[in-house]
Order: sequence, then structure tokens, then C-alpha cells
Amino acid sequence: MKTPRVLIVTTEAPDVLSGGLGFFNRCLWQELKKRNYPFRSLYLNNLGTKPSSLADYEVAVEEGLPFDSTPESIAINKAWTTRQRLQPILDEYKPDIISVHENWSVMPFYFELSKVQFTLHASYIGMQHYLTRTQAGLQYYWEQRVATRQTGAVVMHSDWARQMVHDHIAADGVPPAIFPIGLDPAEYPVEKQPHPDGKIVVSFFGRFGDVVKNFKSFRKAILMLPPEIRSRIEPRVYGPDIIHDGLAEEGFRGLSFVQGEAKKQAFAQTDIVVMPSTHESFGIVGLEALLSNCALIATPGIGMDTYMPKECACNPDPMSIKNRLIHDVQNFEKIRQKQIASEYRSFVTRPELNIKNMADGYIKVWQALADKNAAVITKK
Repeated sequence: MKTPRVLIVTTEAPDVLSGGLGFFNRCLWQELKKRNYPFRSLYLNNLGTKPSSLADYEVAVEEGLPFDSTPESIAINKAWTTRQRLQPILDEYKPDIISVHENWSVMPFYFELSKVQFTLHASYIGMQHYLTRTQAGLQYYWEQRVATRQTGAVVMHSDWARQMVHDHIAADGVPPAIFPIGLDPAEYPVEKQPHPDGKIVVSFFGRFGDVVKNFKSFRKAILMLPPEIRSRIEPRVYGPDIIHDGLAEEGFRGLSFVQGEAKKQAFAQTDIVVMPSTHESFGIVGLEALLSNCALIATPGIGMDTYMPKECACNPDPMSIKNRLIHDVQNFEKIRQKQIASEYRSFVTRPELNIKNMADGYIKVWQALADKNAAVITKK
């Protein structure tokens, strides 16, 4: 059985700091390299960021033809121009499988979709969210339909994502392989670092301007807390966006984007992570929080249910978050005891949530697709 050569295509290389997809890529690529698995990475640079030092190939995504600037024509223009630029890469590497991790990135490979394995990472799935019901949203929706209905194999990382695709994109799409995202527990701190003034650290990790991450609810909940509770906590905000005016004056700390060792320190110093997402096809931050022995307050009924204990569930509106924080602050000794016993971490130190299991899942999907394509060629 021949091991297929895989080209992993992404719009966020691991050294692009601000996105979860870049972080996902770094984890997966490192694990594949440990195994000497035959893959190469292609970074489609669609935002004009600095060149990637980690991707094997890089292609700038630009509009090369004088088309009208409608969302559809822009997408086709970029796909055609990108295809011309990456053709020498395909001729040289000759991949058996093209693993694509973003909706639009399927388009340059439209005429060889039988080779494409698509992974759905999007928080916006279909057009159920009112903000996507625009001309640009319709194009995004169409690209998702192509990716989930016409590619050779589809991977999703939660049952929630599968249900959203069934309900809002394609009930008759490609039957997906479903397995959770995995992380390396050794990368996350077990011991908590108590606040020097004895305060309870409550943190938000994510984009401030993304309505899906729902930072506004977190901020409002903190500001609604009664003084006797507010005085006992230190709210912190970690994210890649421009800091909102007034956050420092409102008592918020952190106020920066963290990665690497700085992110480990932020999680080690955090007691409670609030993740009030309104949509989340998996939710890496919540998994990181539990691995770091943080109590988690997160939205039930979406992709985070794959790993989230029921006790962490909280509706994502400001009043619910406020009431939950009051309860947790008043009963913080119980949280501290669970942290000492590594109980939060124990919820997610399961084999299925390990990076090795996730890599096994991808390799199995790639092998099955390659074997299927080889059988089709043999029949011809």
C-alpha cells in the first residue's frame, strides 16, 4: 500500500501569529514531521503578510485579470491567477492528495476535486448567521457547498459542525470523517501561579472584533458585577486585535496578544477562562484552558461539547456570565481544590484529544482517498 504524497494548503502558515488555523497547522505539521510522513505545505498568502519561514511553498493570492469587482468574479479571478502560479509546484511535487483548510482555497483545485481533502474549520457555517446574508456571504456559502459536496473527502472536528453542514449547507454532501482536534498536554502548565494580591484572574482569549467570539458579552458581564465581587477579580484580555479604548481604565489587564512561553504563562496565571462564543466548530481555547487547569465558562450546544464537561456550560449572554462569575467567585475554594487535584486537566487528557490521534485520523483519511482514486484509475 503506497503512502500518498500530501500537499497541505493553508491561508495561515504556522508563523502567522493571529489566527487559530495557523496554530492548528503548527501542531499538525510538527507531528507529521516527527513521523517522517511525506507531506509538503503550501501557504496561499492572501493578506500580504511577511513571507512564511515554515511553509515549503508560498504563493501570493492576487487578482490577475481585469474583471468586475463582484465577490464571484474576485473569487474566480484569484483562483485562476493562483492556479497559474502554483502549477509549477504541482508539476514538481506531484501530490496524490491536496489537503485544504479554508473554503476559498478549494477553488484553485476545482478541476481536480477528487484529490482534495477539505477540513471545515469555519465558525460561520452556511448562512444561518444574519451577518453572512450579503453578496459576499453568498459567495462564501457557495464555496462551502463546493467544499463539502464535491471534494474527495471531508474532515470535521465536532458533531456540531456535521449537524450545521447537514442543516445549512448540504444534507447530501460528502460523508465526513469526524474526529476531534488534538493537542499535546505537555505543552500546557499543570501548576497555577496565584495572583500576587490574591485576586482571582478571569481571562478572555480571542479576537475582540469577531462577533462569533462575543467579547462584548464578556466585557459587559465584568462591568455588571457588584463591587464586592469585582474587587476580588482581575479581568484579563488576550487577543490580536487593536485594544478597545477604555479597557485599561475599566480595570482590564493583559491587553496583548500572547504566544509561546507568554501564552503558557497567561494560562498558568489564569483561574477562570470565559469563552462565550456564539458559534464554534471546535474551540481550541477551551481545550487549552482545561489542559492548563483553568475553570471554564463556555457556551453549550456547539462544537466545544466534544470535550467540555457539563459543569462548564453557560449561556453566552452578559447576565448569565455575570451570574456564573458571581457563583464561581463565591465558591472559589472549590475551584482551587479542583486545580490542585488537576481535575480540570483530567477532563481532557484523553487519547482522542491528543495530537497523535488527530494525525492518525488525517493519515487514515488521506490513505483511503488515495486508494479510492487509484482504484478509479485502474478501472479506466
